[in-house]
Amino acid sequence: MEAIKNLSLVLIKPSRVFEWIRENPKWWVPVIVLIITSVVIAVISAPLSADFAQKKLLSSSSNASPEQLAKSKQIMESPILPVIAAVSAFIGIIITILIQSGLLHLGAYVFGGRAKFTVGIATVAYAQVPIIIQQIIQSIYMAASGKLVMQGLSALIPGDQIATPLGALLGRIDIFSIWSIILLIMGFSITYKITKGKAAVITIGYWVLGTVFVILPMLLSMAFRPVG
Repeated sequence: MEAIKNLSLVLIKPSRVFEWIRENPKWWVPVIVLIITSVVIAVISAPLSADFAQKKLLSSSSNASPEQLAKSKQIMESPILPVIAAVSAFIGIIITILIQSGLLHLGAYVFGGRAKFTVGIATVAYAQVPIIIQQIIQSIYMAASGKLVMQGLSALIPGDQIATPLGALLGRIDIFSIWSIILLIMGFSITYKITKGKAAVITIGYWVLGTVFVILPMLLSMAFRPVG
């Protein structure tokens, strides 16, 4: 019951929740909720994303044959697409939580912090509550409007620039992500007993690393793209 109560309490009294986590690293409640919201938003957004991709393909593929366009449409409209999206979201969240917890746990140890790995997982999990709220809001909006939500500040640029390095960068910047980062800084400072400055270094460093991981393949693809 305390673990469930802390889902809302972490938003208003985060210090109390992270103090509790240090002694009670119960991570499964926020992880389960995050998995559920991630799967729901993936299922809702899958057909909308497919429709968006299909329209983009039609507008930019004047040289594509009718057979290629038909095959592309068949793949994008496949009823199995939401299932693939749901499974991908489920696996992706688990992997992301483990990688993020592992890297931040290692970073905290480098700076002299000491805590069990399960404490790190719980800290990361409860810091995702703003992301859970974001996913709930976006799921409701997309289900009601039938419109795809562009992530973060990428909504401020034209649609044809979404799949560019700039679009990827802007897509990782929004109020909920910043809120989550702030909770991570507070959380690791408390649960690993390190200064907020050190917690900020490892947390923001992780965000930068993730951003590079997303953008670098795009930059390499552009660099090696044939001219003409």
